[in-house]
Amino acid sequence: MQVTQLCLIRWLKWLHSNLGYIGVEGTRDNVGFGITVSYWKDEAQKVVWLLYNAHC
Repeated sequence: MQVTQLCLIRWLKWLHSNLGYIGVEGTRDNVGFGITVSYWKDEAQKVVWLLYNAHC
């Protein structure tokens, strides 16, 4: 398993443990560039995400 896959698993577990989390969407192109968008209940919950220090 690649480091990025392990990081994604850890990140998704963290997301699902937060009450303000609504959902996530992501995509990746054929050369590996990707983007992920997460959705939050309100601005305060988004700040919790921004302060989370385990971003991959």
